[in-house]
Amino acid sequence: RPIALLTGEYYRTTELARDGQGLVWSRDGGRLAFTTELTEVPRTIVLRFGEDGRVAGADTLPGRRAVFSPDGGSIAYLATAPSAGLDSARSLRLFVLSTRR
Repeated sequence: RPIALLTGEYYRTTELARDGQGLVWSRDGGRLAFTTELTEVPRTIVLRFGEDGRVAGADTLPGRRAVFSPDGGSIAYLATAPSAGLDSARSLRLFVLSTRR
């Protein structure tokens, strides 16, 4: 911290997610979207920022890889529909049996 203060590179930070990935800012800087996989199903978190730069609200979308439209009025993301096959695939575990002694 002392060196950062000396060089003017000391910034206050706030952790938004332990595993946030794929951060995307809206063109106007008022929203930030990122993917988190803390649960088995990926979720996109969209944060809205107020005039003071603090988080003013959040929405959760059931998918990943969000992008904002050029005018900032829409957001698109990838998601899969729930299915028994997908649930089964998520629960699969790979086991390797060694024949060496």
